[in-house]
Amino acid sequence: MSDQKSGGAKGLILILHALVWAAAMIGGAYFFKDQPWGDDLVLWMIVGFTAANGLLMTAFGGARPRC
Repeated sequence: MSDQKSGGAKGLILILHALVWAAAMIGGAYFFKDQPWGDDLVLWMIVGFTAANGLLMTAFGGARPRC
C-alpha cells in the first residue's frame, strides 16, 4: 500500500517538474522574443527539460520492468 502512495507522490513531482519547465519556456520566449538568441533559448530549454526529466526518472527508479 505504501508503494502505491509513493508512486503517487513521484507522479506529482514529475507533473510539477514538467509544469515548471513549461512555464520557464513560455516565460523565456515572451521576455526574450526580441533577442536574436531567443528562438535558440526555447530549443535549449527543451534539451534541458529532457535531460532533467531523464535524470529524475532514473532517480525515481523508472527504468525497472513492470512484469
